[in-house]
Amino acid sequence: MKELRVLREKATVVLERWRKLDLRRWWAVRMAPKLHKPFKGAHRGDSWTTEEIGKIGEDLAAAWLAINGRKILKRNHKAAHGGEVDIVCRELDALCFVEVKTRTKVGWHRPADAVNKDKQKLIQRGARDWLKHLRRTDVGWRYDIMEVVLEDGQLPRMNCVVDAFKDSSANR
Repeated sequence: MKELRVLREKATVVLERWRKLDLRRWWAVRMAPKLHKPFKGAHRGDSWTTEEIGKIGEDLAAAWLAINGRKILKRNHKAAHGGEVDIVCRELDALCFVEVKTRTKVGWHRPADAVNKDKQKLIQRGARDWLKHLRRTDVGWRYDIMEVVLEDGQLPRMNCVVDAFKDSSANR
C-alpha cells in the first residue's frame, strides 16, 4: 500500500513537470482553433464583462503571437513598484513587450489609440522591471500593441503594431 502511494506521488511529480514544460505548446494548440471561430457576444445568455472580454483578447493575442513565431515568455508581468506588461515575448533576438487592447466595436478610434502617455509609462515601468531581472544589457527590446476586435458573429480581427512607441527615458 505504501509503495503504491509513493508511486502515485512520483507519477504526479513527473506529470506536473511535463505539464509545465509543454504548457506553452499545449496552450497555443488549444487556442489556435478559436482564432478561426466567430465571436459570440454572449455567454450562456449573459453578456461578457469588460474583464472577460479583455481576458479573451489576451488569450487570442498570445495564441496569434505564438502561431506567428514568437515565443511567449510571460503573461501579465507586474512590476514591484507599479506597472505591468500584458505579454512578454521573444521574436528572434528582440524582446517584445506587448500591450493588448480588445474592443467589441470599432468606431472612430483604433484600439491602439487607448495607449496614451500614462499607459505607456506603466508599460515602460513593467518592461524596465523585466529587464532588471534579466541582468543582461545586450538585449534589444521594443514595445508592440496588439489590437483585437471581437464583433458578434464575426471572426476575431487582430493587428500587431510593431514598435508602437519609444522609451524616452532609457537608452536602447
